[in-house]
Amino acid sequence: MFAALIGFGGFVLAVTLICVIAYRNADSLECWAKKHFGSHKHAN
Repeated sequence: MFAALIGFGGFVLAVTLICVIAYRNADSLECWAKKHFGSHKHAN
């Protein structure tokens, strides 16, 4: 039971850390996404 709690806690900590890093770098991530995905036109 304790090992599962440690594993779940580590998973939650990792996901939270990724979200915090993405939030702090949101402006540069948005510029990167617009450069890579903004110029593609979808054919309808």
